[in-house]
Amino acid sequence: MLVSHVPGGWATSRSLEAMFAPGVIAVPPLAALVPRSSLIIEDLVLLSNAELQARPLAAFPKLALWLLRDARDPRRLLDRFDTWIDTFAEAERAPSGADAISALLTYLFRVVDPMHHDELHAKIRQLGTHTEEIAMTIAEMWLEQGLARGRKEGQIAALRSLLVAKFGARTLDARYQAVLHAATPEVIDRCLQRVLTADSLSAVFEG
Repeated sequence: MLVSHVPGGWATSRSLEAMFAPGVIAVPPLAALVPRSSLIIEDLVLLSNAELQARPLAAFPKLALWLLRDARDPRRLLDRFDTWIDTFAEAERAPSGADAISALLTYLFRVVDPMHHDELHAKIRQLGTHTEEIAMTIAEMWLEQGLARGRKEGQIAALRSLLVAKFGARTLDARYQAVLHAATPEVIDRCLQRVLTADSLSAVFEG
């Protein structure tokens, strides 16, 4: 059985034999060794949200299949995010729920283009009583990635994402934007550290 999330749906052969080059099949001793079995294709692209949610699976694998299907299409993913909020809550209540949510969000932020991250953060904030923990998990991920890049642009992008994750701000006002772009890497680094405990934007930049 093969689970496919190929954009546009699975369009190639559904038998192992047809996947071999014709030259192999033309050589009798080799052809005799070729497995002749059909593939069962689970084509996620053809399944609706309702069909995925109706599967007799736990919440985590349902969410994993949904993200495999939609994460490479940010608009489709974001437009359907609200449909999966209850499933996220169910996954979080399960044993090792925090690890499951962390894995799902890590995949999301690796696959979804950064230009959509602000909107994605806003969606994630709808996930219930543990929103702050989820936001901080994302914040720590961005902190590590920003520091690892070691470039001022990377640090600024990391700080902006942290602020959106924690305070829900879609954009920073002109004053703070100017501070960001004029700051030295050392100042940005201090802001990155403050954001984990600060209770306001001003405390991040002026603390």
